[in-house]
Amino acid sequence: MALVDAGGALGRLQAVLSQALAAAGVYTPEARPFRPHVTVGRLRPVARAPRALDVEPEPVAFTAGAVVLYRSHVGRGGAVYEPLASRQLG
Repeated sequence: MALVDAGGALGRLQAVLSQALAAAGVYTPEARPFRPHVTVGRLRPVARAPRALDVEPEPVAFTAGAVVLYRSHVGRGGAVYEPLASRQLG
């Protein structure tokens, strides 16, 4: 689900984080442009996605208070997310 980033704050935040992580040697920036989004669901690799949905999601407005960087540990029981760093947004 795409987010509206009218002021460009999310894009700037992503650029700062991307540059810092790349400088630390723990991230390779993607070539494609950043698109702010929210993942509302995922399918297992063997699952078939529906071709169409009968419902249209309602727009949602929210204000984020913090950004958290997670490390994903994938295992048999699913992913476990380890928070590495958190910063309050102002």
